[in-house]
Amino acid sequence: MAKSNRSRMAIPLVAAAAGLMVDQLLKVAVRASLSSCLHPPVSACDQVPLIGHAVTVLRTENGGGALGFRQGLWAWTALAVIGLGMALALSSGSRPSVSMALAAGLLVGGALGNLADRLILGQVTDFLSFAWKPDRGIDINGADLTLLIGAVMATGSLFRRQLRSTSGSDAAPR
Repeated sequence: MAKSNRSRMAIPLVAAAAGLMVDQLLKVAVRASLSSCLHPPVSACDQVPLIGHAVTVLRTENGGGALGFRQGLWAWTALAVIGLGMALALSSGSRPSVSMALAAGLLVGGALGNLADRLILGQVTDFLSFAWKPDRGIDINGADLTLLIGAVMATGSLFRRQLRSTSGSDAAPR
């Protein structure tokens, strides 16, 4: 195997490991320094304002799926495993681009971060709260951010690949 192929294969592994490690270290720090806040109301909870009351560090526990939806539904664990498989499939193409390999690694790292919490703790620790109204908002964590960045990168990479493949063809634009 050529050196460039090996280094390209290492990209998703390093990205996944970094995403998982940063997420878990942030969650450990939050669990050690803030008491868990039950929704609603969050106004009486331990919080660290980052941007006024719009963005705060606030510890919540999430037994549901992505972004706190469907509390207590363990089917999200199965969906996370399926997502892992899809991310791996995206990165294992004949020669994925560097951006697609990085995106796949971020997707895997984010999925593993939340999956590890669910399997070990039975719930996910969220710590970034984005509020658009008092006591109304969304709580996320490092794994969620990693998944979001990976999804945006994968979408951009697929979009660029599609543009390249259609610009080189004789097909009329639609």
